[in-house]
Amino acid sequence: MTRLQRMIALVVCMAALVAQGVQPGQSQATYPSQAPTYNTTIISATAAASKDYLNLFNDSGSGRIVRIVGIYISPANTATVTGIAAHFTYSVTSTVGTTCTAITIQPLDSQNPAVPAQITSSHTCTTDPVVTFDVGGCATDLEEARAIMNPPPCYEFQNSGGQPIVLREGQGVMVKTTALAPVGLTTVRIELTII
Repeated sequence: MTRLQRMIALVVCMAALVAQGVQPGQSQATYPSQAPTYNTTIISATAAASKDYLNLFNDSGSGRIVRIVGIYISPANTATVTGIAAHFTYSVTSTVGTTCTAITIQPLDSQNPAVPAQITSSHTCTTDPVVTFDVGGCATDLEEARAIMNPPPCYEFQNSGGQPIVLREGQGVMVKTTALAPVGLTTVRIELTII
Protein backbone atom coordinates (compact mmCIF):
# COMPACT_ATOMS: atom_id res chain seq x y z
CA MET A 1 0.00 0.00 0.00
CA THR A 2 1.43 3.37 -0.97
CA ARG A 3 1.59 6.31 1.38
CA LEU A 4 -1.19 8.07 -0.57
CA GLN A 5 -3.42 4.96 -0.30
CA ARG A 6 -2.81 4.81 3.47
CA MET A 7 -3.71 8.50 3.81
CA ILE A 8 -6.92 7.99 1.82
CA ALA A 9 -7.83 4.96 3.95
CA LEU A 10 -7.22 7.01 7.12
CA VAL A 11 -9.44 9.87 5.88
CA VAL A 12 -12.22 7.39 4.99
CA CYS A 13 -12.01 5.83 8.48
CA MET A 14 -12.11 9.25 10.16
CA ALA A 15 -15.13 10.27 8.07
CA ALA A 16 -16.93 7.07 9.13
CA LEU A 17 -16.21 7.80 12.82
CA VAL A 18 -17.45 11.39 12.50
CA ALA A 19 -20.64 10.08 10.85
CA GLN A 20 -21.15 7.91 13.95
CA GLY A 21 -20.76 10.94 16.23
CA VAL A 22 -17.12 10.37 17.27
CA GLN A 23 -15.05 13.54 16.86
CA PRO A 24 -11.38 13.44 15.78
CA GLY A 25 -9.17 12.97 18.82
CA GLN A 26 -12.00 11.38 20.82
CA SER A 27 -11.45 7.79 21.87
CA GLN A 28 -14.32 5.40 21.18
CA ALA A 29 -13.41 3.64 24.43
CA THR A 30 -14.51 6.68 26.45
CA TYR A 31 -17.50 7.62 24.34
CA PRO A 32 -20.20 8.68 25.27
CA SER A 33 -19.04 9.51 28.81
CA GLN A 34 -17.00 12.46 27.56
CA ALA A 35 -20.01 14.03 25.83
CA PRO A 36 -22.11 16.63 27.67
CA THR A 37 -24.48 14.59 29.85
CA TYR A 38 -27.99 15.46 31.04
CA ASN A 39 -30.76 13.96 33.18
CA THR A 40 -34.52 13.99 32.97
CA THR A 41 -36.24 12.65 36.07
CA ILE A 42 -39.68 12.19 37.57
CA ILE A 43 -39.45 11.75 41.33
CA SER A 44 -41.93 9.87 43.53
CA ALA A 45 -44.54 9.28 40.82
CA THR A 46 -47.60 7.31 41.91
CA ALA A 47 -47.58 3.84 40.39
CA ALA A 48 -50.39 2.88 38.02
CA ALA A 49 -51.06 0.39 35.24
CA SER A 50 -50.16 1.45 31.67
CA LYS A 51 -48.76 4.73 33.00
CA ASP A 52 -46.57 6.90 30.81
CA TYR A 53 -43.84 7.69 33.39
CA LEU A 54 -41.27 9.55 31.36
CA ASN A 55 -40.81 10.66 27.75
CA LEU A 56 -37.89 12.21 25.94
CA PHE A 57 -38.23 13.49 22.37
CA ASN A 58 -35.74 14.91 19.85
CA ASP A 59 -37.98 16.94 17.55
CA SER A 60 -37.27 18.15 14.04
CA GLY A 61 -34.92 21.12 13.90
CA SER A 62 -32.78 20.32 16.96
CA GLY A 63 -29.71 19.69 14.81
CA ARG A 64 -28.53 17.21 17.46
CA ILE A 65 -28.32 13.50 18.15
CA VAL A 66 -29.45 12.21 21.55
CA ARG A 67 -27.88 9.04 22.96
CA ILE A 68 -29.47 7.26 25.90
CA VAL A 69 -26.80 6.36 28.45
CA GLY A 70 -29.13 4.78 31.00
CA ILE A 71 -32.67 4.31 32.25
CA TYR A 72 -32.90 3.96 36.03
CA ILE A 73 -36.00 3.04 38.02
CA SER A 74 -36.18 2.88 41.80
CA PRO A 75 -38.85 2.74 44.51
CA ALA A 76 -39.56 6.00 46.36
CA ASN A 77 -42.06 4.94 49.00
CA THR A 78 -42.57 6.97 52.15
CA ALA A 79 -44.91 4.49 53.82
CA THR A 80 -45.58 0.76 54.04
CA VAL A 81 -46.62 -0.71 50.70
CA THR A 82 -47.89 -4.17 49.88
CA GLY A 83 -48.47 -5.07 46.29
CA ILE A 84 -46.88 -6.40 43.15
CA ALA A 85 -43.70 -5.47 41.35
CA ALA A 86 -43.87 -2.65 38.83
CA HIS A 87 -43.14 -3.89 35.31
CA PHE A 88 -41.78 -1.31 32.86
CA THR A 89 -41.14 -1.20 29.13
CA TYR A 90 -38.98 1.31 27.29
CA SER A 91 -39.72 2.02 23.65
CA VAL A 92 -38.52 4.20 20.80
CA THR A 93 -41.27 6.62 19.70
CA SER A 94 -41.99 8.65 16.57
CA THR A 95 -44.19 11.43 18.03
CA VAL A 96 -44.51 13.47 21.18
CA GLY A 97 -47.48 12.81 23.44
CA THR A 98 -50.30 15.31 23.75
CA THR A 99 -51.35 17.31 26.82
CA CYS A 100 -48.32 16.24 28.85
CA THR A 101 -46.65 17.65 31.96
CA ALA A 102 -43.27 19.09 30.95
CA ILE A 103 -40.03 18.23 32.76
CA THR A 104 -36.87 20.33 32.53
CA ILE A 105 -33.84 18.43 31.25
CA GLN A 106 -30.96 19.15 33.64
CA PRO A 107 -27.21 19.21 32.78
CA LEU A 108 -24.87 17.19 34.99
CA ASP A 109 -22.28 19.95 34.50
CA SER A 110 -23.39 23.58 34.69
CA GLN A 111 -20.94 24.34 31.85
CA ASN A 112 -22.74 22.01 29.41
CA PRO A 113 -24.31 23.66 26.36
CA ALA A 114 -27.99 24.58 26.65
CA VAL A 115 -30.47 21.89 25.60
CA PRO A 116 -32.04 22.81 22.23
CA ALA A 117 -35.72 23.77 22.59
CA GLN A 118 -36.68 20.89 20.28
CA ILE A 119 -35.38 18.29 22.77
CA THR A 120 -38.11 17.93 25.38
CA SER A 121 -39.11 15.70 28.26
CA SER A 122 -42.56 15.09 29.75
CA HIS A 123 -44.73 12.67 31.68
CA THR A 124 -48.36 11.64 32.12
CA CYS A 125 -49.60 12.51 28.64
CA THR A 126 -53.30 12.36 27.80
CA THR A 127 -52.34 10.63 24.54
CA ASP A 128 -49.12 8.62 24.64
CA PRO A 129 -46.41 9.04 22.01
CA VAL A 130 -46.62 6.61 19.08
CA VAL A 131 -44.34 3.62 19.70
CA THR A 132 -42.06 2.67 16.79
CA PHE A 133 -40.65 -0.39 18.54
CA ASP A 134 -40.14 -1.77 22.04
CA VAL A 135 -36.51 -1.95 23.11
CA GLY A 136 -36.76 -3.79 26.43
CA GLY A 137 -38.21 -3.93 29.89
CA CYS A 138 -37.52 -4.47 33.57
CA ALA A 139 -39.28 -4.85 36.91
CA THR A 140 -38.84 -3.11 40.25
CA ASP A 141 -40.19 -4.44 43.54
CA LEU A 142 -41.92 -1.58 45.36
CA GLU A 143 -42.63 -3.39 48.65
CA GLU A 144 -40.59 -1.65 51.36
CA ALA A 145 -39.17 -4.85 52.83
CA ARG A 146 -37.37 -5.58 49.57
CA ALA A 147 -37.25 -2.13 48.00
CA ILE A 148 -34.39 -0.86 50.16
CA MET A 149 -31.94 -2.65 47.91
CA ASN A 150 -30.74 -0.62 44.96
CA PRO A 151 -32.31 -2.14 41.85
CA PRO A 152 -30.08 -2.65 38.80
CA PRO A 153 -30.45 -0.23 35.89
CA CYS A 154 -33.37 -0.91 33.58
CA TYR A 155 -31.03 -0.06 30.69
CA GLU A 156 -27.39 1.00 30.78
CA PHE A 157 -25.02 1.45 27.86
CA GLN A 158 -21.80 -0.37 28.70
CA ASN A 159 -19.83 0.56 25.55
CA SER A 160 -18.99 -3.07 24.77
CA GLY A 161 -18.55 -2.35 21.09
CA GLY A 162 -22.24 -1.81 20.35
CA GLN A 163 -24.29 1.36 20.22
CA PRO A 164 -26.51 3.02 22.78
CA ILE A 165 -30.13 3.85 21.99
CA VAL A 166 -29.78 6.73 19.50
CA LEU A 167 -32.53 9.30 18.96
CA ARG A 168 -32.23 11.24 15.76
CA GLU A 169 -34.57 14.12 14.91
CA GLY A 170 -38.17 12.89 15.01
CA GLN A 171 -37.45 10.10 17.53
CA GLY A 172 -38.00 9.71 21.24
CA VAL A 173 -38.05 7.19 24.06
CA MET A 174 -40.89 6.42 26.48
CA VAL A 175 -40.78 4.55 29.81
CA LYS A 176 -44.16 3.07 30.69
CA THR A 177 -45.64 0.46 33.03
CA THR A 178 -47.39 -2.59 31.63
CA ALA A 179 -51.09 -3.33 32.16
CA LEU A 180 -50.28 -4.97 35.50
CA ALA A 181 -51.27 -2.50 38.25
CA PRO A 182 -48.43 -1.82 40.76
CA VAL A 183 -48.71 0.22 43.97
CA GLY A 184 -46.43 2.73 45.65
CA LEU A 185 -44.16 5.53 44.44
CA THR A 186 -41.45 5.27 41.80
CA THR A 187 -38.62 7.48 40.57
CA VAL A 188 -37.65 7.17 36.90
CA ARG A 189 -34.53 8.80 35.43
CA ILE A 190 -33.15 8.88 31.90
CA GLU A 191 -29.48 9.84 31.48
CA LEU A 192 -28.56 11.13 28.03
CA THR A 193 -25.89 12.82 25.99
CA ILE A 194 -26.51 15.40 23.28
CA ILE A 195 -24.05 15.74 20.42
